[in-house]
Amino acid sequence: MIKPNFLIVGAPKCGTTTLYSNLLKHPDIFLSPIKEPHFFGSDLSYSEFRQKANKYADLFGKTDKKVVGEASTWYLYSKTAASEIRAYNPQMKIIIMLRNPVNAAFSLHSQALFSRNEVLSNFDDALNVEELRLKGKAIPVCAHRTEALHYTEAYKYSQQISRFAANFKSSQILVIIFEEFINMPHKIMVDVCEFLGVDSKFQFQVGISNSRKKIRNHFIHKMIQKKNKRLTKLFPIIIRRQMHNLLKQLNSRKAESYELSESVRNKLQETFIKDIEKTEAILNLKLDDWKY
Repeated sequence: MIKPNFLIVGAPKCGTTTLYSNLLKHPDIFLSPIKEPHFFGSDLSYSEFRQKANKYADLFGKTDKKVVGEASTWYLYSKTAASEIRAYNPQMKIIIMLRNPVNAAFSLHSQALFSRNEVLSNFDDALNVEELRLKGKAIPVCAHRTEALHYTEAYKYSQQISRFAANFKSSQILVIIFEEFINMPHKIMVDVCEFLGVDSKFQFQVGISNSRKKIRNHFIHKMIQKKNKRLTKLFPIIIRRQMHNLLKQLNSRKAESYELSESVRNKLQETFIKDIEKTEAILNLKLDDWKY
């Protein structure tokens, strides 16, 4: 049975889709055809692969490539995933991607609206009910991933990084700062290849994935999201996910760009400042651009 030997563990809206899409092109790397199986993280909400180790193994087929991985963005947030991953493969290499938490939280809310995980279109309103949602209250009926409603908790990185640091050697963990990835994509891709032990001279054509989207037709989107038992019996999970993603893509268009209000940005910066400082200490990095 082939097991993955590296994971992109998050955080969401921090460039994981771009990294995943580019690593797919490398001849020495095999990645799960499903980007986010979320096999690990028993404390997370629904996953089609939970408790189904054989189906998870099937994602990696019979590849002869030595570097095999997947990308599930909520592993970093999970309180249990790090220890579960270590139990599965103590030699696992871990890639963590981090972004200015204010911008990441804002982007997560936009994604939640697009995926119909959220009903509050005003970001400030959604932030104001986060405490209730952390207690399991005020959850929208349509929500399919409750963690994605935790707009600030999802980006308090210090404890999340610490959990992985407690389970894996520092040589097994690579941390990528999203803003550096955007500004120096080719340098970061070289760093990733060297970390994974594959040819770092491979020429990537790095493009940014997962720009803000808007639904064309909400009725069609609701039908796409709805589970179909007949399709479940007829098609394997990989085919169903590919069909689902294609239909979502066809039913979406680029959303208008809009800015986060200064008052909400200031409130979020106050929320995150202490954790940013803790993250700086853990990583031995200066993250001044995140503070102002």
